[in-house]
Amino acid sequence: MKYKKCGSARNCEACFEGLRHTRMPVSRYRCVVAIVVAAAIAPCHAAAQQPASAGHVASPSTTTLGATPAAGAIVIRGWDDRPEGRYGKFEVTVAGSDRYRITLSTPEGTVTQGLDGQAGWSAANDRVQNLSAADVARLRRIAMRYRPVRERPSDFRVVGIDRVADRDAYVATGRLDAITTQTLYFDAVTGVLRREVITTETLLLPLEEQVDYDDYRDVNGLRMPFQIRTSDGAPYATVTRTIAEIRRDVAVDDALFRPPTGSR
Repeated sequence: MKYKKCGSARNCEACFEGLRHTRMPVSRYRCVVAIVVAAAIAPCHAAAQQPASAGHVASPSTTTLGATPAAGAIVIRGWDDRPEGRYGKFEVTVAGSDRYRITLSTPEGTVTQGLDGQAGWSAANDRVQNLSAADVARLRRIAMRYRPVRERPSDFRVVGIDRVADRDAYVATGRLDAITTQTLYFDAVTGVLRREVITTETLLLPLEEQVDYDDYRDVNGLRMPFQIRTSDGAPYATVTRTIAEIRRDVAVDDALFRPPTGSR
C-alpha cells in the first residue's frame, strides 16, 4: 500500500492510496472525505491495478480496484424468502449496462421481468405487458444491484459516517433524478457496499426502499454479496434473497432479454 500525506492541518498518518482505512479517528473528517471518495469509486481488495473510472462507483458486487467486468453475462440463482412462509426460486441474468432479466418461480406461478435497452416488460400467466417509463426506471435501479460496475450520480458526495449492522460505514449520497435520492453506505474496513437507500419524494411523505448486502464471497476475482435483503417499511414487504450460485462471463442469447412473443 502507498501511504501519503493528506495535506490537512491535522495530518493523518494512515492516509493512503489503496482505499483501506481502519484506524482513522472520526474527528479527522477532512481525511475521511478524501478516502471515502476514493473508496466509493473503487473499494479495496484489488485484483487488478488499473485506475478506476471516475465516472463509476462500486456496486454491491464489486471490491476489485479498476477491475474490468467480464464480457459475458452474470447469472445468479438462489432462494427468495418473504413473510408468512412465502418462498420461491429466482434467477437473474445481467449483461452490459442495459440488459436484465429475472424469473421468480413460486408455488403460485412464475413471473418474469426484463429490461432490453430502454424498454422493459413483465410476463405472468401467459400475459405480457410493456412497462411504463417509471417502472422501467425502477427496474433499471433493481438491475444495478447485480451489476459489477454502476454509474454514480453527478453530484455524488460524502456526507458522514454511520453504523450499519454494528460496523462503521462511510455515507455518500447523490440525486438520481429530480425526486429520487440514492444514499450508499460503504464498510469502513473492507470498502464493500453494506446498504443502499433510495428515497423518492411524493406529495405526502418520502418513500424509502432499503437494500442490505451481506455474506460477501470471492467470485472469480470479485467479492459479491450472497445475501440481499430489501424492505420499504410496508408490512410483509421484506424480501430476502439468498444466493446459491453466481456464474460470470456466461454466453447468453440477446433474445433472452426481449419480451416473449405476443407482448402487448
